[in-house]
Formats: sequence, C-alpha cells, structure tokens
Amino acid sequence: MEKIRLSLTLIIFFTPFVFQAVEPTNKRYLLAIDVSGSMSWGNCIGTSITPRVASAAMAMLTARTEPQYHFVGFSHHLVPLNINSTQRLDTVIRTIEQVNGDIFYCEMNENSSSRNTRNE
Repeated sequence: MEKIRLSLTLIIFFTPFVFQAVEPTNKRYLLAIDVSGSMSWGNCIGTSITPRVASAAMAMLTARTEPQYHFVGFSHHLVPLNINSTQRLDTVIRTIEQVNGDIFYCEMNENSSSRNTRNE
C-alpha cells in the first residue's frame, strides 16, 4: 500500500503536465468525501488502490486545478477537511483518515425515492 501511495504522489506531485492537462472550470466546488471506515476496504476496479486513496487523489487534483474549492468529510455528519493545493497525497490521505468515520450505510427506500420523482 505504501508503494502505491508513494507512486501516486510521485506521479501527481512531480509531474506538472498532469495538472496542466486538466482544464480548470473556474467554478466554485464543495466536495463531500466519504470518510467512513468502509472506504479503506477493497479496491477500485482493476487497481490495488482503495477508495480512500482514490478520493484523496481526486481531491488533490481538484485543489490543484480549481481556484475555488472547499472539502467536507461525511460519515454520520459533515466535518470540514483542511485540504489545499500544496499538500502531497500522503498528507491528504492522512487528513481524511484522521476524521473519526464509522461505517456509513447509505440507503434509500421505495417511499423516499417515489417522493422525488415527477409525475408526468
């Protein structure tokens, strides 16, 4: 796991053209990152990267390309996450891991989904 984190940090932090390839939208972003314990389980399809590492990398990319952003973590409630454009990937991961996130189960039942659909 540590080798993957180091590799991602080297690729993202030391390869400026990675960030230059992403065009900023110049919009304001509020990104909510799942900080629950389940984000450290399993891997993203086709990789050995956990969802937590992937979400940290995406947050880092957003912070480095967009001028206006704010991050919050969610598990049972929202908490501010201090992620900025100067942080390395390992620091962003540590920021996310330090939030006391229990396992979060997101569930929608049939009644709640029917209230949000339009009758046409």
